Amino acid sequence: MTRVGTEKIHGVETTHFKANVDTHLAVSKIKDRKLRKLAEQGWALMGDSLPVNVWIDDDGLTRRMQLEFSAKGTWVDEVVDFVDFGIDAFIVAPPKSSTIDFKELISRSGGDLGSI
Repeated sequence: MTRVGTEKIHGVETTHFKANVDTHLAVSKIKDRKLRKLAEQGWALMGDSLPVNVWIDDDGLTRRMQLEFSAKGTWVDEVVDFVDFGIDAFIVAPPKSSTIDFKELISRSGGDLGSI
């Protein structure tokens, strides 16, 4: 992991780090067999490592995470901000037209999910 610098995320001072996640090691930590199989097939599309950026505050809380990768011609740049720690959350699912089925993505790329 490399320290990139400091930045404010939603007004909170953070330290920005950059790392490469060993996808095989990450998947090996998943205890549930079905989830591990799904993760193995998903990560197989992305390669052996995944570049990740994280912004951590002084309390050790992740305030932002960014992933960038390509898989079988699809480019993904995902940024997730974490805010309002410790409060009850009200979550509404996005409309189906704004989502993609991960099983379908793997199937279209030639993967086989078997009975998952």
